[in-house]
Amino acid sequence: MSDRLPVFLPVEIKTRELDAMILLACVLAEQGHSVYLGDRDRLKPLAHRLPRGIYLGKSVTGDMENFYRHLRQLGHTVTALDEEGLVIYSPEIYKTRRVGAGTLRQPQALFAWGEANATLWRDYFGSREGSKIHVTGNPRFDLFRAPLREIYRKQAQNLRDRYGPYLLFNSNFHWVNTRKAAATRLPSPEDVASGKFPTPKFYNPDLARYRIALFRAYLEALPELAASFPELQFIL
Repeated sequence: MSDRLPVFLPVEIKTRELDAMILLACVLAEQGHSVYLGDRDRLKPLAHRLPRGIYLGKSVTGDMENFYRHLRQLGHTVTALDEEGLVIYSPEIYKTRRVGAGTLRQPQALFAWGEANATLWRDYFGSREGSKIHVTGNPRFDLFRAPLREIYRKQAQNLRDRYGPYLLFNSNFHWVNTRKAAATRLPSPEDVASGKFPTPKFYNPDLARYRIALFRAYLEALPELAASFPELQFIL
């Protein structure tokens, strides 16, 4: 029996993370680790019942500090990455929304997407503490490499058979385009100033103006693009 520590891989958003975590789980299993892979919110309350092992957290936001500290008190080795650390608005907004200084200090190892991500984290540490930051990439991107990308070939062909030539718009406007107005996370600064909306957590009026303007431009551009390329199916 292997004496390697078990590894815990939490998944928050299935469509975003599950395939990559399965890949990582397979690599770890080949190296002799037992792997626990599952829904993050179901793994968290089981922390005290799991054998001591290595926990790979998926974010370094301020609200994770106490949980990571709890894991360490239970004897687990805590590591972390940031699933949303690849593409950011700006260093200032990223540090406000996505990073807790206390949270960063809890993991024994941090795994960065690349040098840009690592540099943002290093700002919180001295030279010795910064050595726990490792530029590793992310298994989500490993799935783009041959031969791993072949696992999606059948699904891709099924989409081509169903739609023919198509253009996919992968948008991200849920903060300004919601079914329930109360759930809008980036209301216009004018609506916030008038009291129509309470000020959301981490609200940035410049970001709100930018996202609203971008969404409106998106709506204006789509009909023109569709008319310019009548041979393509447009999928939003």
